[in-house]
Amino acid sequence: MLMNNGTTSSDRTSVSAKERMAKYWSETCHPDDHFWDTLHGSGDCHVGEIDCRNSGTKLKCMACHLVAHEACLPVLPKKNLKCKSTYADPWIYGKRLISSVPMRHHWVHRLTQDGRCFKCSKSFQSKLMNKEVIVIMCSWCKVSYHNKAKCFNTDLIEQTCDFGALKDIIIPPTWINKIPTSRCSTYRRVVLSNASVRRRKRNRKERIFFVNPLQSTVSMPAFPLLIFVNAKSGGKKGKKLFRDLCWLVNPRQVFELSYGKSPRFALDMYRKCLPQLRILVCGGDGTVSWVFSSLDAMKIPSSRYPPIGIIPLGTGNDLSQTMGWGSTYFDDSIAEILPSVMQDTVSVKFDRWYIDVAPNPTSEQSKDTENAIDSLPVNVMNNYFSIGVDAHIALQFHESRAAKPEIHKSRFKNRLVYGSIGTKDLFKRAWKDLSEYISLECDGIDHTNRIKELGLHCLLILNIPKYAGGTMPWGNQASSLVTLGIWAVNNSMPIPKISSPSYEDGRVEVVGFTAASLAALQVGGRGVRIAQCSYLRLTTKKVIPVQVDGEPCKLSPSIITISLFCKVPMLKRISHKDNEQLNSLGLRPEYAVTRACAVTICDEMAKCTSKVNVAFIPWTEYEQLKCTPSELSRHATVVGEIEADYDNDLEHLRPLVDSILQSSTSALLSNTTNEEWYYLDCSNTDEVFHIDRSYEAFTSVTEICEKNGSPLVIVGYVSSNSVASVPDELLNPLQKRFQEISVASVPSN
Repeated sequence: MLMNNGTTSSDRTSVSAKERMAKYWSETCHPDDHFWDTLHGSGDCHVGEIDCRNSGTKLKCMACHLVAHEACLPVLPKKNLKCKSTYADPWIYGKRLISSVPMRHHWVHRLTQDGRCFKCSKSFQSKLMNKEVIVIMCSWCKVSYHNKAKCFNTDLIEQTCDFGALKDIIIPPTWINKIPTSRCSTYRRVVLSNASVRRRKRNRKERIFFVNPLQSTVSMPAFPLLIFVNAKSGGKKGKKLFRDLCWLVNPRQVFELSYGKSPRFALDMYRKCLPQLRILVCGGDGTVSWVFSSLDAMKIPSSRYPPIGIIPLGTGNDLSQTMGWGSTYFDDSIAEILPSVMQDTVSVKFDRWYIDVAPNPTSEQSKDTENAIDSLPVNVMNNYFSIGVDAHIALQFHESRAAKPEIHKSRFKNRLVYGSIGTKDLFKRAWKDLSEYISLECDGIDHTNRIKELGLHCLLILNIPKYAGGTMPWGNQASSLVTLGIWAVNNSMPIPKISSPSYEDGRVEVVGFTAASLAALQVGGRGVRIAQCSYLRLTTKKVIPVQVDGEPCKLSPSIITISLFCKVPMLKRISHKDNEQLNSLGLRPEYAVTRACAVTICDEMAKCTSKVNVAFIPWTEYEQLKCTPSELSRHATVVGEIEADYDNDLEHLRPLVDSILQSSTSALLSNTTNEEWYYLDCSNTDEVFHIDRSYEAFTSVTEICEKNGSPLVIVGYVSSNSVASVPDELLNPLQKRFQEISVASVPSN
């Protein structure tokens, strides 16, 4: 049974993983809620023999490993068996918690435990059929003591916790804040339109948490880690990995993608600290592409993307192999892998390519137009693009997986099905006439005749050297120089400059295959090297199957151009052998960043300011023009400019904007107080909305700027006719209580 702390359900026996995630991230959650999952294996109920009701499914909290029966959940609050606090909710007390409040240990009881006591260094030995607590452990730092007075004393209860061995990647709960349901900073309010009210409710539903990287006297994480897990990848490995990660780090820095939120949910939540983060993707190459696509949609510079590491759970995992993370995850201890994200990695600049598709106006009307489309499933290539027999096989596999998902539940079965389809196409010699329907131009050089001479069945454009589960289509580098050199001389062309394939050189490799040479890849074969180029133009004359990073489709006759899209940071894992060689040469590895300077480096990366114009418009004009954003922008009067970073929140910028308004030559604006103007959100093409003051702290400046044109912040001046005083008796009772509470009354834990 999966549910929140203290809730039971008599009419249902189970709750889906999707519902579990929804409840844990809901508006009604509490900082110390347990994160329940069905118990896998044995375990005794922590309620105790006297109070245990011994009824219902056994549940285990993924965050603190507390075990309880479903029927025993209402007993937990009475016995003060709470989970560790995973976020801060300062709005409960009406004040923001002070960032320097120390984190204390969260002690939990254990009946059995491996390892040794931190005090006496003796091992923990449990007796057979013993129901007594023998171990007291901190669920944050994992330090353990014997449940004896000489080992565990009461002073440890108030002791500060440093998060243990993973302190450099654990995101402190004080960074994560819950957005208030309602908060008023003034007794005045704007009369809201129905559309504004609906939008506020929608924003509240979509954005419940935000992360603010507070500077604190407590130890700061040097490399805070954001983790995405695709539980559908790798069979049951993804689900187990998710449970293990929730135990090792803060559960609110681990996101399950298959049943819960998309990457965009987490990235928006952590937007303010993206330059400081590292991302770990537990899934296949498609999951990595999903995260990249979510980052692309956030309107931030690609140089500010967090570097991404990979735990391979997919089928091919070519990108993972290229970056040194291996071909698959072999149930290794994730606690041993996590430190390598800090210690054994180097940040590299990874090329990503934009694929533009336009209809081919010179092509004849094709007869085979069934299921053909005019655009690609994805327009940005990370790994490869292919056309011909290879894409035809991928398309059949994709259709087979959609029709019979039950036979595609493991990596081994997927390979068998893929091989079976490929063997059939080998004997059929599918797309043997591909060269008659395409033309290729690389960096201005026409390679169409060569493709026809070779009779190729497939063209492969590679950004990374590995393909199809770890094969090397480009092959040995020395032989490629000879092959391409002879071809260039025979065709009276300049000898091309050939270098080793690289994902950061701004060039792609173009390789050709026949059906036979494509099959030979799995036994060490290679394709025919066509070119290395930074710009490619491919023209098709009929409907041909293509694929981008494993996403296949039938593409109508088109003109396809491939050019460099951006360079993004990725984490490449360095082997211990490479590390030893660097040390023997006296070279300081690029990844050997000490904790002392890690935050400084992140601060330097974060320095990316730009000029933002500030404009104002009277509230009456805003009400008239809010449904025509372009007209509203034209009527707004620019009164100055400020310097802002892309992730600056609006609350941070309010004093700067206020000073611009105060110094304005307009008599109307010079008398404007800080409380009499509102930011206007111009990012929507249908309507302009004003931003409520309570939402400024977690809304960035780029989120309200126009999508096209120079950065512009428009503020609406509220005249006395546009506001109404709110009588004291109409104030929310909770808000009135907020105003009566002082900072001194805020608890310190």
